[in-house]
Amino acid sequence: MDVQDVIKKYGLHPSGREDWNAPYIQNPKALSEYIEAVGIIGATIQKVSITGYGVCELGQLHVSSLYPEHIMIGYENGRETYKKWDYESTMDWLHRASIKTILRFDEPVILETDKGIFPIDFSESSTVYISRDSLPKDAGKKPAYDRFDISKLFASVTGSKVVGYDIEDEDFFAADDDFTNSYSVGLDENQEGYIKSFCLDMSNGQCLKFYNDYDYGQLELQDEHHQPVVIPGRDLNEYMVSPIGIQRHSDG
Repeated sequence: MDVQDVIKKYGLHPSGREDWNAPYIQNPKALSEYIEAVGIIGATIQKVSITGYGVCELGQLHVSSLYPEHIMIGYENGRETYKKWDYESTMDWLHRASIKTILRFDEPVILETDKGIFPIDFSESSTVYISRDSLPKDAGKKPAYDRFDISKLFASVTGSKVVGYDIEDEDFFAADDDFTNSYSVGLDENQEGYIKSFCLDMSNGQCLKFYNDYDYGQLELQDEHHQPVVIPGRDLNEYMVSPIGIQRHSDG
């Protein structure tokens, strides 16, 4: 069964999102058949990236904690004033911290593979968007300086094959409790099940787990025990687009 057969079988509708016509999938069975049909199984990951300007939050850590002039607190003499930020105290804290590889974002993730480019979005309850080679060519080319670098965070899956997947389902009441009606997409009350999360299993034993938090997407890099991979805070600079502490006006 090819993608168009799955779309027709389940009556999947195009997203209506600007520059992206991927169908939205809310049924676990439809998602399973779509993943099988779209060609991602057996694909080798070449790079993981993201559309737009990138990722602001990793684990419980927001980039506003890592750069000066990010948290505005008011005005003084007609000029903006910001929360005091200190490089040494920030790095001292990071050297004692452990950070889980759990990303929070509101833009599609892109899996660049030897079988094509697969954008994936799960930023609405039980509503997954996946397509193949359908985003504009400049997607993923605009990372802001003050962001976590998703390609570095997920570098360990580069060269690994997608060898399988797992879908976790839930009932309507759980799905509806987290539903926001983003992109004017409704949620059918009469399905047999709803999508809580799904994982793409890698040949290196890791997996990529996608789920939502209201209208934000969540993506975890999990180890062979299905636990989030932990990054030592002292190594965090290795996973940034620009070094910690760079001033906003230094962005070129």
